Amino acid sequence: MELRMRQCDVARERLTRLAALLRAGATPAQAFATLAERDGAGAGTEAAGGTGRHGTVSADRAFAGANRAPRAGGGRRALGGRRAVATRLDEDLGSAWRAVCRSVSLALAAGAELPRADPSRAPGRPHGVGSSWRQLRWVCSMASATGAPLASLLERLAGDAAATADALRARQAGAAAAATTRKVLAWLPVGGLVLAQALGARPLDVLATTVPGRVTALLGVGFWVAALVWSRRGVASPAPASRGRRGSVAVGGGAR
Repeated sequence: MELRMRQCDVARERLTRLAALLRAGATPAQAFATLAERDGAGAGTEAAGGTGRHGTVSADRAFAGANRAPRAGGGRRALGGRRAVATRLDEDLGSAWRAVCRSVSLALAAGAELPRADPSRAPGRPHGVGSSWRQLRWVCSMASATGAPLASLLERLAGDAAATADALRARQAGAAAAATTRKVLAWLPVGGLVLAQALGARPLDVLATTVPGRVTALLGVGFWVAALVWSRRGVASPAPASRGRRGSVAVGGGAR
């Protein structure tokens, strides 16, 4: 989820800049070439440090490892780990978008069709631009075939990426709240037993020394374990995010 959010954020920023260049008077080929050149200023450092420690480990796993750092070294260590992972991920995504812009610029300058293969996917680049390449290829082809203004289409794609990122953040926040609630509810039976024992009700004696108590204890433990498994699956598999508004891009882009 973290990877998809960062992909959407970077896509929104790059698509907005491309639309601004087009509205400033640049041709599509010039706009993509300009963005690739401006982003290429720090390409040397990113190429040196963007792939080594990242390897082929997914960004979501890297963020998950950073989130477990409080148990080992405190909140500051976790925050530093998340920042390091985010920095490396941004470098990877910046390199991926440079590859995309170069590929589109060369294809448009030559009057050729954009390649179907995603140019951001490469052996030395752990992360690509995700679904943004398919959407970008689609709007470029539609603008070329119908004469629709490419700047308007790119702005709508940027808005779609921003909406997707917001939806993913809302899902993440909801999943975090659900996970906290699950932990609290999981310990309530234990807390109830301890409190009742402290008040003198002696529930542990009943559960351990009588037949009805033992049956009740076995049933309770079974339901407790089942609730833990069910709630964990519910938290780990949220509803899928929206796939975007492809139809609205086509209709709105052609109308402008």
